[in-house]
Amino acid sequence: METFLAHLYWWSVLFCYCLAAEELKNVVTEYVTKSECRLDKERLRELLSKVTDEQKLNILQQTKSVVARMTALHKAAQRGHADVLKAVLTTLQSWDRLKILFAKDYMKRTPLHEAVFSDQTESVKAILDSLRADEQLQLLKEQEWYGKTPVEMASGEMLDVLAEYENGANEG
Repeated sequence: METFLAHLYWWSVLFCYCLAAEELKNVVTEYVTKSECRLDKERLRELLSKVTDEQKLNILQQTKSVVARMTALHKAAQRGHADVLKAVLTTLQSWDRLKILFAKDYMKRTPLHEAVFSDQTESVKAILDSLRADEQLQLLKEQEWYGKTPVEMASGEMLDVLAEYENGANEG
């Protein structure tokens, strides 16, 4: 009887993981494919806490818009949804966070490129604040399709923000 109850318990846990993963995939897919979709950051955090790290990474990497091949982080960065970026990035392990932040769309842009191109200062800060100084510098040097780094794409206030991170990364 105890063995049966133990098996039943583990099957229920596995079932909950599967349901949460499926719901997370649906939420992320809707966010990526609809132009005006907004994520509920609390619901997103709840779903992210209910799935394994492997499921998180797979869903976030593989769910892309059809035309631009943008991930959910590209879209959040482009739309200025710094709260969504923070919610996702704080739940990822360091290595997984790097994989997601270095993912490129069809123009070979990272989420940081998208944030800079769309002049989303808070998104830029959310992305760079989630990284160590050496990782910040590496991301700031990533080139897109036309060979431009995020710093080379920036102008005005955005250029000042990126320069602070670039200088901080060089000192760190």
